Amino acid sequence: MQKTDEGVFIRLDRGEQVLTSLQQAFREANIRSGIVQAIGALEDVELGYFVLSEKQYRRKKLEGIFELLAFSGNISQVDGQAFLHAHAVIGDPEFRVWGGHFFDAKVAVTMEVFVYPVNYALSRQHDTFTGLKLWHL
Repeated sequence: MQKTDEGVFIRLDRGEQVLTSLQQAFREANIRSGIVQAIGALEDVELGYFVLSEKQYRRKKLEGIFELLAFSGNISQVDGQAFLHAHAVIGDPEFRVWGGHFFDAKVAVTMEVFVYPVNYALSRQHDTFTGLKLWHL
């Protein structure tokens, strides 16, 4: 991890579990809120699509190694802990793309992450209509 005046660079290595590793990095860098972007290569990726009428995600686990073409999201606070909400677009060996809400994956080669921290503790609270924890502004 490398902190700069503009943000924080985080490199995840082969075999690391993305969510666990990022949450640990956010704690170490004292990041409470921010914007996240990343690229790299992942394996065994779990993505989701939110079905509003059911108030839950339809999940899909994709086995194998994929290029992480785009990863964007934000960090906010849930119960005093850093919470990552991200979406990902991944590509397979046949150049097909898959995308959706990012649940988790394992790093296949590397994951290069840049965080733009925000000096504000953005929090989330439960929304009864969607059943999700949405930004509390």
